[in-house]
Amino acid sequence: MLHKHKAEMQSSFVGIVVAYLPLINHPNVPDVDPDTSPYLSTWNFEVCTYLFFSPATLDQTTHRLSLTNMHTHSQWTPEQINNLTTLAKTNFGEGADQLKRTVRAVYERKKKQRLGREEMDKKQKREREEAEDELAHAENERSHTGHFS
Repeated sequence: MLHKHKAEMQSSFVGIVVAYLPLINHPNVPDVDPDTSPYLSTWNFEVCTYLFFSPATLDQTTHRLSLTNMHTHSQWTPEQINNLTTLAKTNFGEGADQLKRTVRAVYERKKKQRLGREEMDKKQKREREEAEDELAHAENERSHTGHFS
């Protein structure tokens, strides 16, 4: 499977590669299940950190937001944050090797493409220089031949 994955990532037909690391439950973190933990629901907007700006926070001169009147509000407990962080780190740890292989394969593909383009550019430059040299040589012979006839 690794060889197939690497070959696919190095194929010149591969476009953009997206690395998706889903937040899924893990046996090493039994206290957190994204499918059943209400505080991890995508639709639980109270879980998110909200930023409230008053109208006075927009500086009319610079048109920049001032953070002095910014307030944050979070419904997550420290335990929930720790559990979520542990789950994310655990899931990332499990997928880290595959992610590294994917990034390496894409790097190698792009390097191969770049080297191919550079080689093609060198070849075209050599051909152009050879054609210019032949043209210059032909013109030189014509000019010398014309003098002696």
